[in-house]
Amino acid sequence: MTSSKTTPIAETATDLRDQAADYVETLKPHVIAALTSALENVEEFVESTARPALADAGVKAREAALEAGEQAKSKGLPLMATGASYVADKADEAKKFATDKADELTGRKKARRRRRLLTFLGLAAAAGVAAVIAKKATGGGQDTWQSAVGPTPSPVMNDGPVSDDAVAEPEFTDDTKPAGDPLT
Repeated sequence: MTSSKTTPIAETATDLRDQAADYVETLKPHVIAALTSALENVEEFVESTARPALADAGVKAREAALEAGEQAKSKGLPLMATGASYVADKADEAKKFATDKADELTGRKKARRRRRLLTFLGLAAAAGVAAVIAKKATGGGQDTWQSAVGPTPSPVMNDGPVSDDAVAEPEFTDDTKPAGDPLT
């Protein structure tokens, strides 16, 4: 009796399985066509819409980043330079203040001034020596200047030797000008 009860269930299961297989076989071409159509539509969407939109978004993002970078550079660099200059000025002031206080407390202020004076004098002496050496090296030590007038020619006389008498100075008739050598 047990076999009679199992037989109708087994037959029913086999019939249902066969019906489902027939139904799957019937629907299979429709599912494949729907999947193929969906895949084509997705590929078309990706190629015609998504990729250009992503490329355009990338270009716009790069442009926005470059513009933001330029704005940061144009506004930030002057601010940074101003801040750096301010900090450097304050650091110099602090250094000078600290040096002055340390000199005041230790009595080194006069020695520091003397050292600066000696350093200045040493540099001035070195510059003078360098100028003399440069003048010698360029031939500036020789007097190459010549008068436009030239030397006075010696008088040619056949009468005898020339006397060494002093040459009389010209006298001026104008009272506003001093008498004597006009070059002095």
